[in-house]
Amino acid sequence: MKLLYDIRPDEIYNLAAQSHVKVSFEVPEYTADTVACGPLRILEAIRHTNLYEPRDNFDPETSHIIPALVRKCVEAVESRRQEIVLWGDGTPTREFLYVEDAAEGILAASARYDKPDPVNLGSGMEISIRDLALKIAGLTGFDGRIVWDTSQPNGQPRRCLDVSVAEREFGFRARTPFDEGLRQTVSWYLESRKALSAMGT
Repeated sequence: MKLLYDIRPDEIYNLAAQSHVKVSFEVPEYTADTVACGPLRILEAIRHTNLYEPRDNFDPETSHIIPALVRKCVEAVESRRQEIVLWGDGTPTREFLYVEDAAEGILAASARYDKPDPVNLGSGMEISIRDLALKIAGLTGFDGRIVWDTSQPNGQPRRCLDVSVAEREFGFRARTPFDEGLRQTVSWYLESRKALSAMGT
């Protein structure tokens, strides 16, 4: 369910539906296994890294790092603040996967991966939080100071998945360059703020 929440698809297609209504009444265990457990097995077998996208969750209380940084920088620009404060020292690294690439990976796995072992989906590229903050500052137009509050925790020093199995088993490789996905995410957020402002909200 977390995967569906993270991706927030517009539509969901059940590729494992029981097509015989009569059988669904006669053998309900088989129907439950086919309709419910089959798709769950696919979703449980796939482990993805941090996802990001336009239409991400930009709520400051619940958002992940990319939307949180985007919002922080944009609000600093709008209020003409000359600095933002970020937790830690910026050295931890993270891997990010554009949500459209994640969806393609899930579809590829559901069509071509039939093994019990979990498989990782990721971009194979990691970036430090410091470099990520600089990229987002540049895309949002924030040219003030980034202050690192080292009294706050850094979190896990490194998070990057081995994605070689996904490429070997079902040909998955993330296609969206990180800078392009980040640009699209920032552009969408800026446009959505303009639209909300125009509506007076």
